[in-house]
Amino acid sequence: MTSRLLGCTVDDAAGEAFDKVASILNLGFPGGPVVIKLSRTADPGAIAFPRTMLDPDSLDFSFSGLKTAVLYHVHGPGKTSGELDRLTQSSIAGHCASFPRRVVDVLVERRCLPHRGLRRGRLGGGHSMLRKRLVERC
Repeated sequence: MTSRLLGCTVDDAAGEAFDKVASILNLGFPGGPVVIKLSRTADPGAIAFPRTMLDPDSLDFSFSGLKTAVLYHVHGPGKTSGELDRLTQSSIAGHCASFPRRVVDVLVERRCLPHRGLRRGRLGGGHSMLRKRLVERC
């Protein structure tokens, strides 16, 4: 059986995006585990972050716009650093729940194989939310 790459990130991988969002929220490194842990305590619809979709026929994806949206939501447009005093633990958890939801939305929409005429595929990495949504959707 042969494999071929159908799509990939045009910037950071999902895990790198999690690390950068954790950095924005001052949550440490690596960011994925702490973001996922905090995401379980909040509403994933708390913040309406964008879903960045590239060309509809492409299986490539990008998280740069989503990371920028988190940065601006936390610090304000045009600012790259600042104090997080105005964010409560609840607000940080809301960011942590809303961000992975959008990452998973993009990956599931881009990677769902049956509607592309494919029977099998592989997705490297991921966490339980991603695996669950892929099984439900695909």
